[in-house]
Amino acid sequence: MFRTRKALGALAATTALTLGAAACSGPAADSQDTATQLRMTVWTSDEAQLKLLNSIADAYRADHPDVAGITFESLPFADYNTTLTTQIAGGNAPDLAWMGDLSSDLIASDALLGLTDTLKATPGWKYDDLLGSVTAEFSRDGTLYAYPFSNSPYALYVNTDLLAEAGQEIDPATATWDQVAAAGAAVNDKTGKAGFV
Repeated sequence: MFRTRKALGALAATTALTLGAAACSGPAADSQDTATQLRMTVWTSDEAQLKLLNSIADAYRADHPDVAGITFESLPFADYNTTLTTQIAGGNAPDLAWMGDLSSDLIASDALLGLTDTLKATPGWKYDDLLGSVTAEFSRDGTLYAYPFSNSPYALYVNTDLLAEAGQEIDPATATWDQVAAAGAAVNDKTGKAGFV
C-alpha cells in the first residue's frame, strides 16, 4: 500500500501481537545480549525486495535500540502456507509473516492477535484511512488481524463497439463478473472474438 515503510514500522512495533511469537516469551530487553530478535517470513528471495525490507528494518532498529536484529526468512512460495502453519503449530511462529489466503484460517483459529488498538494508538498512523473493502478479509468482529500490504487496483476496459455488435451492454460502475462472463460469451458467439481478457 502507500505506507509500506510506515506499515512495517508500525507492525514491527506490534510483532509480539502478530502471531503470539517468541518475542512475547523472550527475556526483557535489558542489554544487547537479551535484546529482542525479530523474524519475519516472506515468500520472496528477490535481492531487491530483501534489500528494501532490510533497509526498513535498519530504520526501525535505529529508533528502537531494544531490537537487536530483524531477519527475513525466505520460504518457497509453493510450500509457504504449510511451512508457516507447521512453524506456528510447533511453537516456532515468526514475529511477523506475509499471509495470503491463509490469513482467514489463522484468524478463525485465533492464531493471530488484533492490531487495531495498536495501530490506532501509533502516532501519525491514520487508521481511518484504511478502506473497509481492503481490510474486510483480514478482520473479524471489527478487529484487524492482518495488515494488507498490497492493494492492487483493478481496471475494466470495455470495447463498446464489440459489445454493441453482439447486442450487449456493460455498465462498468455496476458490472459483476457474472455479467462480464455472460457478455463475453455472447460476444464470442456472435463475433468469434474473445469476449473478455
